[in-house]
Amino acid sequence: KLKVSDADDVTRLHNGVDKLLCLIPFVLSNEDMSKIDWEIDLIEVPVKLKSRILLGLVLREMKDLWRVALMLSSIVGEQVEKRREVFMEVEREILKLGLEKVWEVKPLVNGKDIMKHLELEKGGPVVSEWQRKLLQWQLAYPSGSLEECVDWMKMEMEKKRART
Repeated sequence: KLKVSDADDVTRLHNGVDKLLCLIPFVLSNEDMSKIDWEIDLIEVPVKLKSRILLGLVLREMKDLWRVALMLSSIVGEQVEKRREVFMEVEREILKLGLEKVWEVKPLVNGKDIMKHLELEKGGPVVSEWQRKLLQWQLAYPSGSLEECVDWMKMEMEKKRART
């Protein structure tokens, strides 16, 4: 008998393979991945960091199944003789970026602290939006400190308030 989590794993694999198929050509060519349209509102960072964010988001979804999804993506997307080479090159890039266990990274700022730092009275969708943005910031700046993260968050909030 199968566990519910097995079905979840299969779904994650399918979604991950689709996303990796989009990413592989960009990883192999070092082109600007921000051209990929996944209907994700990416934060403003240099182009190279957007690549790290997109890869990190996919790997966070995949968790420890990312190598399986990468293997399936390289089998589906390439000619037979290039499969191993594609897998190894993308895996090497993921390891170089330090993203191999990105799903284990804890957020620097939790929802309660987001509300405190941004002086929000209620949680809800606004806090969720900031959690997504802060995840992207952490992916872009993996060695960033809590203080740097909070400073960036406050600066972004000021920009947003200035526009409205």
